[in-house]
Amino acid sequence: MRRTLVLALVTLIAASACGKTDDTAATPTTTPGATATAAPSGPATYAGGEFEGGDNPEGAYTPAQACEMTDISYPLSESAQADVRAGYAAEQRGDKAGVRKALEALQPVFTSTAATFADTASKVADPALKTALTSLSEAAAKATKFTSFAEFDKMEELTASGEAILKIECPKAGYQLKNIE
Repeated sequence: MRRTLVLALVTLIAASACGKTDDTAATPTTTPGATATAAPSGPATYAGGEFEGGDNPEGAYTPAQACEMTDISYPLSESAQADVRAGYAAEQRGDKAGVRKALEALQPVFTSTAATFADTASKVADPALKTALTSLSEAAAKATKFTSFAEFDKMEELTASGEAILKIECPKAGYQLKNIE
């Protein structure tokens, strides 16, 4: 149970560069040459995939874009999941070299995640999302300094406030989170 919980927590802060994303989510749904029609009434939703800043000045993200960038940064790649399993197994055996090797393999994942969240925070004006992303960036940065897999038990506490903000603010922005539960 503990191993599953920590694997889930590690998954929550893994980098999109190491994770698999569904590229079709970023594909426009309109047929070339089709005329755009008015959206039905109700809350606006974000279609996704427009990370060049769209109509925003200087490449800034809308709240929905920031939510999507954060959401796609959560999945943990299969190789990183294997590193987590190997690290836990090594720690249970008392294999310090195996633990060190697994942590070294995961270090770039957390470094990249911290940078992604910090970069996204710098590109969104929404103060609540900026706070959430900064918090998640700091959690990922702390994970780069872990020396044992037992330390990953702290991740739930480190990511709770940022995730709570995202769960409130992203739906308001028209983006439904897929990877943050």
